[in-house]
Amino acid sequence: MTDYEKIISELRQEIKQSRQENKRLQLLVNDLIKSNDELKQKLAYYENPHSPPSQNSLSWKKQKQEKRENRDGKSNRGGIAGHRGATQIFAPQKTTHHRLSACPKCNGTNITQIKTKKRIMVSIPPPQQHVVTEHVLHRYNCQTCHVTFQNDGNLPPTGNFDGSVIKSVVNMFSKRMPYDTIRASLQEQNGLHITNTTVQSILQTGQMLLEPFHEEIRHKIRTSDVAGFDETGYSVDGKSAWMWVARTDTEAQYVLEYSRGAKILKKHWKRFKGVVVSDGWKPYVTVFCKNKRQRCTAHLQRESRDVAHKSKDASAVVLYGEFSEIFSDARIYCTLNHKKMQRITYASYLSGKTDGIIKRYMDGDDVMVSFGKKLQIAQNSLFTFVIYPGVPPTNNNTECSIRKCVMQRNVRGQAKSNAGMRMLSVFLTCFETWRIRGQNMLSEMAKYI
Repeated sequence: MTDYEKIISELRQEIKQSRQENKRLQLLVNDLIKSNDELKQKLAYYENPHSPPSQNSLSWKKQKQEKRENRDGKSNRGGIAGHRGATQIFAPQKTTHHRLSACPKCNGTNITQIKTKKRIMVSIPPPQQHVVTEHVLHRYNCQTCHVTFQNDGNLPPTGNFDGSVIKSVVNMFSKRMPYDTIRASLQEQNGLHITNTTVQSILQTGQMLLEPFHEEIRHKIRTSDVAGFDETGYSVDGKSAWMWVARTDTEAQYVLEYSRGAKILKKHWKRFKGVVVSDGWKPYVTVFCKNKRQRCTAHLQRESRDVAHKSKDASAVVLYGEFSEIFSDARIYCTLNHKKMQRITYASYLSGKTDGIIKRYMDGDDVMVSFGKKLQIAQNSLFTFVIYPGVPPTNNNTECSIRKCVMQRNVRGQAKSNAGMRMLSVFLTCFETWRIRGQNMLSEMAKYI
């Protein structure tokens, strides 16, 4: 082989190695791009301004750190100086005297009582063991109209457990106890040995008995003047589903469905004619296009704050302050008594100020322009609460109610079937409605179970 051929061979070998190296580097670049996209998705989840701030939010932690550094040192944690305590006082129902007839040191009986000291103690009676009762249901036949009937004794329609067991199991379910914990609690406290499947059957019976109350709540929300709507994800047997919540001042209705689209709103709340309080999710605008709407101002204020942190334009911070001040003035205005025409005039004035803020957002960078477009779409539904008394400016109450579903989801994981979806919807509707009304759950359950 000549020298020329050797050089050519070496060059070909180098070209082959460089191609292999380029291929390896390209695969590495593709992996880095994929990892970068995944990290961006996670970061967007944790820094989502549309959700309430939490300890998982990186931007929220940054803001808390800034507040901590800027604290003047005068404001301390804890109660206000001179604040009256709030120790709970129990009224005694009975009195027990603890007397002595002899001295504990010398056992002498020549003792004289000099004074008494009172202590109020709270006690809980020990749980009772379960009792098995045989119910004999007598059937009768009317000789006049030939109708057969019997006295059902107010027993549940199915199962071998009466109302006391059903109420106890449903009460433990409301405390987010898993089936296995409910089973163990009944065994330890009441000596009742049952399986997890039996616990589920008892809960299904409880759901059946609470259905009338659930329907009553559904009708009241459908005919109410104002209602807030929200939704959150909830997995059902490995499939994506969503828990929808409709909330008024006195009721809350939960619906677990497989869709997050407009068809769910049409299915359950198509006839709702009142004021709709919600975020900017498009199905709310589509389905309730003829309703008066109140856009949740808390969502927009959080997003405006997020824009102020992300934008490189210094005017974004100023606009966030002005935007927040508008809603602060509006809330103060709503605490006073005004005639409807005065409210309409003031709402028009606030809308004009917002229009000026939108124009200044549109003159900023890409982050500000994006938020300006969203604000422009929501502008007509920002100050409904100013015109109509009783309409809240935010959807915070509904978000507090949907938090109950999130806590159930975090403890129980996912629902397993359509029957489980319905049972969870009915129970959460009853539990949350009683909580909102400040009613005792066991007392209210006794009316139906």
